[in-house]
Amino acid sequence: MDARFHPAQAALTIGGVERLASLLTADPELATARSRLSHPTILQCLVLSMPPVDALEDLIDLLANHGAESTDPLIAASGIDNLRAIAKLLDLGARIDGNGRWSPLEEALYWGNEASVSLLLERGAAVGNLRIAAALGDLEEVARCFDDSGALTAAAGEVASPFFHTPIPEAIRRDPEQILGNALVYAAA
Repeated sequence: MDARFHPAQAALTIGGVERLASLLTADPELATARSRLSHPTILQCLVLSMPPVDALEDLIDLLANHGAESTDPLIAASGIDNLRAIAKLLDLGARIDGNGRWSPLEEALYWGNEASVSLLLERGAAVGNLRIAAALGDLEEVARCFDDSGALTAAAGEVASPFFHTPIPEAIRRDPEQILGNALVYAAA
């Protein structure tokens, strides 16, 4: 992360709730600021630290109370199977179905994190496209993505990737063959 965040990172590493609170008092925008390097936010840095510190939930509360965005960190936590962070972020209102580009469930499925997948499904994550349905082996949801002639329905969604820095061209995202291939990759994984 950028140098501005280094003291906060050090506080996170030791589970220093009081130290982080002091840093946030001195720099109130620290919880919402974005880094140009590595982790984009302090909250995302926190949830990606494994094993989680004992004060994880208190640190998440502190950052949330200072306006930290919680959905992208929820996606990140799902990618490393940080169940404590997932549960806490959901309790605080992080959007279980993601940020419009990617979802926590897709992230957990992408990385093969079965415990995160189970927790997200238990908490109400939607099986929102063919890729997710195929990865889960949910044949009823897979069937919903096809009409009577075998053509894809809108429920199939589009091709997506967790790597949003390189946008997928629209012609690929919406190509039925590419959508099927994307779902097949997830089913195989």
